[in-house]
Parts: sequence; C-alpha cells; structure tokens
Amino acid sequence: MNITVLKYTTIAGLSFFTAIFLYLSYLYPITADLWYFIGSENNSPIDFYMHTYQYGNPRIGEVLLYLGGNTHTNIAIANLAGLIVFSCAAFCCATGRLYPTLSLQDIIVFLVPAIAIGWSLPESGTLFFYLPFNANYVFSFGLLLLFIATLRLSILNEKNYALPLLLPLGLIAGLSNEHTVPALITVMLLLMITSKIKKWKYNCNYYLIGLLSLTIGYCFLFFAPGQSVRYPVKKFSALSQPIMDIYFKIIDLYLQLFTNAWIIILLILVSFIFLLRKNHVTFSLKIVVLSFCLLSIGITGTIVASPEVGPRLYFSAFASLSIALAAILDKILYKETYLTLFAFFACTILISLYFWVGYYWISAANNEYLERVNIALTQDAEGITPVIIPPSSLDYTKAGFFIFSDVAFENTDPTSVRNQQYARAFGVKSVIVRK
Repeated sequence: MNITVLKYTTIAGLSFFTAIFLYLSYLYPITADLWYFIGSENNSPIDFYMHTYQYGNPRIGEVLLYLGGNTHTNIAIANLAGLIVFSCAAFCCATGRLYPTLSLQDIIVFLVPAIAIGWSLPESGTLFFYLPFNANYVFSFGLLLLFIATLRLSILNEKNYALPLLLPLGLIAGLSNEHTVPALITVMLLLMITSKIKKWKYNCNYYLIGLLSLTIGYCFLFFAPGQSVRYPVKKFSALSQPIMDIYFKIIDLYLQLFTNAWIIILLILVSFIFLLRKNHVTFSLKIVVLSFCLLSIGITGTIVASPEVGPRLYFSAFASLSIALAAILDKILYKETYLTLFAFFACTILISLYFWVGYYWISAANNEYLERVNIALTQDAEGITPVIIPPSSLDYTKAGFFIFSDVAFENTDPTSVRNQQYARAFGVKSVIVRK
C-alpha cells in the first residue's frame, strides 16, 4: 500500500474512533458523583485541590474531574484527555519510544492496552466514560505510567534528558492512588536489589531518586486529612479481620483477576514463547514484561486493604498485564510483519464492536436521563413544587461493560443533598424521586 495513502487512512481511522468516543462521552448521562460538579462554576483548580485534599478525596485525579465535570462537553473532553494520557504513557512503557508514529505497528501497540482492558475488565465502559472513574483510575494510572516511562527512558534506554522529570513526576504519581503506588514501590525495590545481585550493566541509582519522590508523594496521599473524612471508621477495617478471612479474600482477589484476565495472560504466555523460539527476546523486553506482570500481581494483592472492592480497583492490574502484552506484540510486529495486517483488522473489529455495545446502553440510559429532565422542566413550568421524577427502569444488571448507578431508588426528601443536586442540574427549585 502507498505510504501516503496508509498515513492518511490511519489518521482518518483514528479521528473517526476519537469522534465516536467523544460522542459517547457526551451522551453518557449524569450519574452519582457527577451531580456534585455538573452546573458548577470552576474557580482555581489549585484552591479546589487544597480543599478536597483536606476535606474530600485527596487523589490528584480529582483535579481533572473538577476541570471537566461541569458540562457535558467538558466531560467528553476530560474523558478523552484521561484516555490519551493513559494510552500514550502505556505505549512509552511498552516500547521505550516517546510517542507512536503513524505506522500500523505503532498504532496497534498504542491501541492494545485499552482494547485488552475494555474486553476483559467488568464494567470497563464505566471506567472510560464515567468521568469520576476515568479521572481517578484511568488518568491517575496514566500519571503513574508517565513516571514509569521516565524511569525506562532514563535506565533501560539511557536517555539522560528524562532524568530531571523523575522528581516532579514521582511526587505527582505518588498522589495517584492508594493501592497502586505501594505495589510499584515494591517492584522497584525488587528490581534494584536484583540489579545489585546480578550486577546488571544498567545504572539503577536513578531508582533512588524515583523511589524517594514516589514515596514522599504517596505519604502526602496516605496521610492526607481528607482520608479521615472519607473513611472515618473503615480506613483499616479491612485488615482488622481474622487472618483466615484476609487469606480467603486474597485468594478470591487473585481468582477474580485470573478469571477475567485469562485471555490477556494466555496471549502473554503464547506470544512470549513465540518470541523465545524465534530468539527475539531482548534483556529490556524481559525486564519490562516481568516488571509489569509483578506490578499486576502486587496491585491485586493490595486491594485486600480496601474497605470496598469493585471492578474499578482492578483497572491498574489489568492495565499492567495489557502493557506487558503490548511490549511483546511490539517486538513481534516489527519482526514478523506478516502478522501486522491481521492484528490491525482485529483491533478495528474489537473497537467497533465495543463502541456498538457502548452506544446501545449509553443511548438507552441517556434517553431515560433526558426524560427525567423533561419531566422536571414541564412540572416546574406548571408551578409544581417539588417536581417529581421517576426512578430508573433500565435493567442495569444486563448492561455488560456499563453500569449506571443513579436515580434508581426512591428519595422523597427534597432537602437531601442528592435531590438538591438534581434540582440545580435541572434548573428547578426542588426535586423528589418517586414512582
């Protein structure tokens, strides 16, 4: 195929999928925590973060949620920003290259992590399209991956220009999430100790800078005043259970990981064995694959300390496995080019099907949302106070990758926080939820 034609075809395809993602993000109904932000006026994001650090959620992802959560358009843009940060950082971690070119090989490797997560992680659509989850898991893990990518460029690729970024990125990455950072610190310590024992040629002293900044950032997150506000009683309750209960919970966590991510794990094993037989496995590839597999195992184990367990907590573990897979595929596609076209068509089909499923459920949920808005506005125009909106009737248990947990329960108190948020968003005086 002509290089110019291939280039513009690739740009057109990526633009098309980006437009669909933005459209679905725009359609995604306002639910749950988004009611706190929709219709609000944005002031200084620094002032907001200082407030939420002391009295709310101290994770750095809250800044993206604050900047993008006030209108449907901003929500769509913020969702895309979170996905781009994650995908670009994942690509750099997997390949050691700063950014993807428009070659089919690079585009495939760039898309693989999101595709693998989308088709294996339960409720993955909620993580991509529901901004509070996107900001605090997809975007936040992307920040952590930017830190890891900087380490890779500094050590494995010996790019000294990346060194000055280690300190600020480590501090920011430490504020990303409570259960992912400890796992990364553990993996970094294991690699540093192994490098000393095995006397690897790579200078791992840079790890000390990264470890220090990451640990300091995590301490700021873990001991933030907002943590005691969010979890006044149950911050450590998960670890105060009988030892056998904790043991069985850990077993269940890993069973959940392997049950849902078995295809990713199988592809990693098969493709890595394929490269071994072809004698294409480099030292840096071994380190990247091993590191991200260990990171996935470590992150899954740390979930045991969480007071609440849900699919969103597995995002980073699934993402780590998908990056290991992307690193292997990067080597395969550049060595065995005949597989490139097949992989490209497979990615295209998987993305198209995922967006089709997304459109089906998101549009259904959005139609219900708009019906409630119209009901509220009609009753308000008739002078009815408080306006009465019906709870959701959509069977969300069958929604597959998408869960819309909102306006599903009756609430007849117009002074409740949530009903006041509905009233502000709908532009009416007061609201109750009743059949």
